[in-house]
Amino acid sequence: MGDEAALSGIYNKFSYSLGQLHYDTNGFRQNNDLKHNIYNAFAQYEISPEVNVQAEYRHRETEHGDLELQGDPNVFDADYHRTIDQNSYRGGVRISPTQSSDLLFSFIHGNREEVNGKRLFDITKTYSYDGEMQYLFHSDNVNTVLGGGLYRTNNTRLDCTAPPCDLIPYNTTQYLAYLYSNYKPIKSLNLTGGLSYDHYRDNEVGAALNLSELNPKFGFQWKASKQISFRGAVFKSIKSAIIDNQLLQPTQIAGFNQFFDDTNGAVAWNYGVGMDTQLHKDVYAGVEAYKRDLKIATGPISQKPSEELYRLYLNWTLTSNWAFNSEFRFENFRSDGSFPGFPKFVETAYLPTEIRYTHSSGFFSALKGTFVNQRVRLFDGAQDGFNSNFYLVDAAIGYRFPKQYGLLSLEAKNLFDSSFKYRDRQFQQNEQRSPDFFPERMLFGRITLNF
Repeated sequence: MGDEAALSGIYNKFSYSLGQLHYDTNGFRQNNDLKHNIYNAFAQYEISPEVNVQAEYRHRETEHGDLELQGDPNVFDADYHRTIDQNSYRGGVRISPTQSSDLLFSFIHGNREEVNGKRLFDITKTYSYDGEMQYLFHSDNVNTVLGGGLYRTNNTRLDCTAPPCDLIPYNTTQYLAYLYSNYKPIKSLNLTGGLSYDHYRDNEVGAALNLSELNPKFGFQWKASKQISFRGAVFKSIKSAIIDNQLLQPTQIAGFNQFFDDTNGAVAWNYGVGMDTQLHKDVYAGVEAYKRDLKIATGPISQKPSEELYRLYLNWTLTSNWAFNSEFRFENFRSDGSFPGFPKFVETAYLPTEIRYTHSSGFFSALKGTFVNQRVRLFDGAQDGFNSNFYLVDAAIGYRFPKQYGLLSLEAKNLFDSSFKYRDRQFQQNEQRSPDFFPERMLFGRITLNF
């Protein structure tokens, strides 16, 4: 069961937004429950055309069991349990001294309590302070972003996973500075160059980390003709230990993401190329290749995994009522298998194909089929992994109310109740999330109302 409500408005130079989200499920197996409660309030005021201020408050409550899919759906940790109680406070200022420049200031304070485990548990209390400032210059041919900041967390961990309980204080600190510039020598070409410096320090006992990294950024976007464009990028990045996942620094280079939910302090070299084309008035296609070489260190243990993504897509508007899209995606994660929790490799190929029908009266329907092929190995032995092939069907039918007043729909995931083995990407992420696919049928109704 889930619900979401939002109220927003504008009065003269003041604008606001209030929101609430609730989501609750018992999952598809024992200890697979997940509950979210999120509350948000945002306000913005224009003091003058040159000065704008804003403030935001967000409260989050999360509770869940073992959401991870490690292959066999019946293999899970019955004792895993995690709760999060978090508050975030954000203030921001925008000052525009000239028509071609802006100054941004952002400060975020968060407090968070995270409890892991049931009978044997650990509790981590975190107070975070994120400050960042940025200068933007923009003209017809050149855009420049200059900024810097400080991210800090003060943590206290009460470890009761083995008697006696230990009280472990530690903190993480990150100083950063960056410069990005986008230059258009000709109308069809956009060149991106940048450099950032990050000093990251984590003094947790047994997992201490001290990094000082220069991170170059290069990218281009070239519209070779009206029908075809190319893009490419090479850049280096560091995963910050921020708990609110908000920052001013640009998050993309030439259309490629540079920040992911990796292990905190992970250093990554990223390489990407892509081509997007309009084959016909109503047919769009593209191809993309992306590679990441990571260095993950936790105390004396270090690992250098890599991951690759290859993607080919096709979007085709058949008529004013029918639309077709398909995509081939291949993901390849590799490590030496020695890092705790990391498999030796996970190779996954996806082939989703969807056709949608929309009628002018508001009725719509969709049918989607997804083929998945996956190979997983934990160590060198073939017995420590599996090969899996499965095909899933999703369907939806609904009605869109006139004048964008909302919609009503009935939807199905895994319509034919297929069971399968699948390894998700939880081993790379800081927080567990629900997997992309569920090995049981899920039927749900949804209604959206806009006033």
